[in-house]
Amino acid sequence: MKQLILAGILLVYASMFVNPNPEQEPEIKAEKITITSDVVLTTETADMSAYGLAEETNFEKISMKESLRFFNEKGSGILFYAKADGLESRLAAPVLNEAAGDLGINVYYIDCGENYDLADYNALTPFINSTFVTSQDGSSATFYLPDVIAVKDGEVTGYHVSLVNGLILSGTETALSEADRIALKNAYIETLSTAKD
Repeated sequence: MKQLILAGILLVYASMFVNPNPEQEPEIKAEKITITSDVVLTTETADMSAYGLAEETNFEKISMKESLRFFNEKGSGILFYAKADGLESRLAAPVLNEAAGDLGINVYYIDCGENYDLADYNALTPFINSTFVTSQDGSSATFYLPDVIAVKDGEVTGYHVSLVNGLILSGTETALSEADRIALKNAYIETLSTAKD
């Protein structure tokens, strides 16, 4: 009888360490990183309320022109190109904010829904076109949002476009599933970490 009770206790104890969803990848435990840049950008407080975020976030808003200057002057950091009216951008921003917070870094937010000079965009394109999504036939590449770009000394070191592979949205989502949130956060942590000192 004692053996049966002991076996039951061990079974309960062991089940506490089993992933209830083996298809779900485990969340990466992020360590604080440092990203040093000599480029000082003109920033403003990013109002991320359209993304469902509170007043205090890990985002600093910069213009498209400032993001171009960031590359031209060989800056290091994280850029987040997004539009508040884009569902993917709205779903991504809270996850990116969480990943940046875990790493202890800030992210430069560029609102692609605001007016910007086309000449600035055209000058920026050669710096970020490696992040563009290529058509199936390979004939064209498109700047797709959200686009999270890690930069070290003016060079792209990593990027993540859209959400997670295979995710098809209905258009009514207000949040990602827990499995998709973890997969996206892990992808962001890996991407952001490529710009560390």
